[in-house]
Amino acid sequence: MLADLDARMADAKARLAAWKRLSQALPLARENADKIAYQRNTLEACLEEIQGDITRLESFSLTGLLDAILGQKERKLALKKEEHAALQTEFEQCNASLASAEQNVRDIERQLTELGDIEGEYRALGEEKQQLILDSGGPTADSLNILLQELDDARTRRHKLEKAIQLGQHARERIHSMTKSLGRAGNKRVASHALGALGATVLNSALQQGARGSVGRAGGGFEQFSQALSELDLSQGDHGDVEIIRLHTQINECCAVVAARGVGGLLNDASGRMDMVETVQATLGHLKDKSAAAAQRIASAEAKRLELLENC
Repeated sequence: MLADLDARMADAKARLAAWKRLSQALPLARENADKIAYQRNTLEACLEEIQGDITRLESFSLTGLLDAILGQKERKLALKKEEHAALQTEFEQCNASLASAEQNVRDIERQLTELGDIEGEYRALGEEKQQLILDSGGPTADSLNILLQELDDARTRRHKLEKAIQLGQHARERIHSMTKSLGRAGNKRVASHALGALGATVLNSALQQGARGSVGRAGGGFEQFSQALSELDLSQGDHGDVEIIRLHTQINECCAVVAARGVGGLLNDASGRMDMVETVQATLGHLKDKSAAAAQRIASAEAKRLELLENC
């Protein structure tokens, strides 16, 4: 059974390699066909323009009559016909190249269709063999279990990091929204002479209410971001983790500042709001570096897993 599974995996691997090669070739083939089609259309437009010149010279138009009187008609007509013939040859060659390029695209698309979901097939065969190895036990199963645990740990960590990144981006957007709302409340107060005392009071009250809402949402964004950071498994021995831990403390301080100061305290503190943005931005930078590193670990562990499955 294992020998048959190995043979099927080897066949699937070869077809997967062909699928990858064709998938990379397809956009290049389409780009080439589009480029040739553009050249063909340009040549066609030039041919039509030159043919129009020839028709005008051969007709009894004012231009043709003037050229005939000046003795230039035959010379101009000969030059235009010579130019048309040269372009016609180039146009036909381009047409042939376009037909070949389009056929190449169709051939690649057909081969990809024939290969079907080869990625899924190869993955299913690998999972089948993996289960056979794990069920059989022994040193190979032990090595495979270690790799599977590494994969699980790396995927879990990356999922948490991506969640933190998403919430950090939301927090940053809410800070920007808060800044705009505070600006409207502080800088766009409506004078009483514009709408009357009552109208100005109502509108300014609405601006203040909007600012309070945006401040509350910014505080909520900080709290969600802080919670996501708390869920990360950070180490004091890793420089990047240490930086995230330090910035996490600053994020918590931002939460406290927003909650304590409210609209009145934040209204004229542009530098404080900028510091909040920079803190979130710095944290996001470290999180993205960590997520990229986790992705590399996933790819490395997956490559080792596949190598073990193919060679055992």
